[in-house]
Amino acid sequence: SLGLKEQKTTALVIGKGYQQAGKTYITQIVANRPVVLPQVKPERYILQVAIEGKKTECAVDKDLYESANPGDTVQIVYQKRRILGSIQVLKVGQ
Repeated sequence: SLGLKEQKTTALVIGKGYQQAGKTYITQIVANRPVVLPQVKPERYILQVAIEGKKTECAVDKDLYESANPGDTVQIVYQKRRILGSIQVLKVGQ
């Protein structure tokens, strides 16, 4: 993402999602021995948006999540990836 141009546009909200907070575990090799490490995952409020005909998701704060509904528009700042052309949302506002 280094050197990619940030672009601003209006995106259409097409859906909403929520991921509960939780804990997962990963195994890493430390000093040639497996070590199980906990990973805490915070809760996430997600908006599914359409930008230039492409669908993507972005995490937003709870207030924006509760006020946005499918069919609404939101202002976003995003970057378009070089190779695959996928979109990464950097900021979301109303």
